[in-house]
This record gives sequence, C-alpha cells and structure tokens, in this order.
Amino acid sequence: MFKKFSNSLPKNADRAPESNEKFRFLDALMGCGVVAESCEQLGYKKSTVFQWRRDDEAFAERWDRIMRSHTTAHLESEAVRRALAGSDVLLIFLLKAADRKRYDDNVARNTQEKPSITITMVNADETHIAGDNGPNGGSPGSTKAG
Repeated sequence: MFKKFSNSLPKNADRAPESNEKFRFLDALMGCGVVAESCEQLGYKKSTVFQWRRDDEAFAERWDRIMRSHTTAHLESEAVRRALAGSDVLLIFLLKAADRKRYDDNVARNTQEKPSITITMVNADETHIAGDNGPNGGSPGSTKAG
C-alpha cells in the first residue's frame, strides 16, 4: 500500500543492543510505513516499540518523521489518482500546489474593487443603466424596459 523508501538508516556496530534494535525497527518502518508490519518482520512486540517511543524522544521524533513522510506520499498519490479520475476541484488544488505563481488566484486578489453601477429612472417603463457590469452588458446608456 505504501511506497517503499530506498534510503535506510545508518548501521553502526558500536551502538548499544537496544539502540540497534530501535534502528532496525525504524528502518523496517521506513520500508513499509506500518508499525504492526514492521514489528512482525522483526519479531518485536508492539508494546516494546511503543515503550521505546515513550522513553526515547529522539526515537519518537524519527518515528514521527517516517510516518509523516509515508502519510504525505500516500495522500499525494491518492489525490493525484482522484484528480485524474475527474475531480476538477482537486486538480486545481494540485496545480496550485505544484506551481503557485502560474495557477494562483491572482486575478481575484488583484481585482478587489467592486464594479460600480448607476441606475436612473427615466420614466415608469424604462430604467437607464450605466456602468461596467449591468444586466444588459453594462454599456453606458443601455436601457431595459420595466
């Protein structure tokens, strides 16, 4: 389900045995992104690795980075799949994320002013509309029968 990461953690023979076990676990977690699967591969109990996580802040931080990396990769992959399957809104978000300068809502941000419209009653049957955005195209002097 998750993409296997090719990089692995450094292996040092001079680490304490528990430290080597922690690094082996993190390496397995990096490969699959699933705690239970990583434990099963190594024959570790989940309770043991969660105890390491509680007791060792650096270990917990590495674990979190690995999980965020896997989660982000998985979610991005799923977002691309859904966008290509027909979600225009998701496709727009992905394009904006990929190239904000090109696909951002610059037009909306640069046109904060609202168009002005002037409506003048000419007589009871006609309305005179002037401005840039009226219902008759907004051309000055256009009229609409009432």
